[in-house]
Amino acid sequence: MGVDCDDAVALSLLLSLEQRGRVRLCAVTTSSTRTGSSAAVRAILNHYGRELPLAHMRAPVLPCDCVDNYGRALMARYHTEDSAVLPVPLMRKTLAERRETVLLATGPLSNVAELLQSGADTFSPLTGEALVRERVKCVYAMAGRFDAPAAEFNVQQDPASARYVAEHCPVPIVFVPFEAGHDVLTGSPLKNRGDHPAWYAMRCFFVNQYGVPFEEIPLGRESWDPIAALLACGLGEELFVYERGTVSVGGDGVAAFRAGEGNRYVVRTPDRSRAAAAIDGLL
Repeated sequence: MGVDCDDAVALSLLLSLEQRGRVRLCAVTTSSTRTGSSAAVRAILNHYGRELPLAHMRAPVLPCDCVDNYGRALMARYHTEDSAVLPVPLMRKTLAERRETVLLATGPLSNVAELLQSGADTFSPLTGEALVRERVKCVYAMAGRFDAPAAEFNVQQDPASARYVAEHCPVPIVFVPFEAGHDVLTGSPLKNRGDHPAWYAMRCFFVNQYGVPFEEIPLGRESWDPIAALLACGLGEELFVYERGTVSVGGDGVAAFRAGEGNRYVVRTPDRSRAAAAIDGLL
C-alpha cells in the first residue's frame, strides 16, 4: 500500500463486498515499512465507515519502501495515522479467534513468512505453521510470474520470504501471477463515489509513477490485487482457469510453476474484458 494503486482498489473491492454481505474482513496488515502505508488503509476503511484491527510492518525494510506514490498523500488529505500494531501478533490473535479463515496477500510475503516461523505466544500455544494449518482454509497471493523467466514485483522485494511461504505453507496457496492481472483495467467507477481515497490514490499514483497530469489519468489500473481479492472472497471463479501443481522461487525472485500434483494453484485469465467488467461492477 503506497506504491501501486491496485492495492487501494483491492481493499475498496473487499469493503464493497463486505457491505453486500459477501465477506467479513477480520484484520488488515501492511507489508511495507514506508510511512503512510497503514494510514492509507485507514483512510479507505474510514470512507466505508469501517473500523478494523490494523497493523503496520516495521521490518524488514524492503527495496520498494523508498517509493511513496500515495501513502503520505492519503495520510495528509484524510488526516489519518499509521498503526503502531505489529502484523504477526495481530495475525496470530486473529487466527486464534477464528476458524476457516482465508488469508489474502497482495504485497510482499514478508508477514506471511514471519507468521509461519512464529512461536507460541499468549494468543495460541501453536507454532505459526501449526496455527495456519488449523485455522486457515486457503492463502491467496498476488505473487509470481510464470509466463516468462522474470521476477514479479512482490516476490522480487523479498525472495527469501516468498520461497519460504511456497515451500512451508501447510495449506493450499492460489497464486495470482503478473500475467493474470495484466491488461485487466479496473477502478474507474471509484471516481463517481465522492471523495474516494482509493480514487485519489489512483490519481497520485499516475502522477508520481508516470507523470500523467492529475486530471487526465487513464480509465483504470491493472488488476493484479483486485483479482486476488475477488477470488479470495469465493467470487468470479468462472472467469478464471486454475492449474494445479507446485511453485518454486529462486534466490533472484524468479518463480517457476510445475503442473501436476501439489496444493499450489496458478490462475489464468481467459477473457480480460469480462474479468474487468465483473470487478468494476462490484466497486
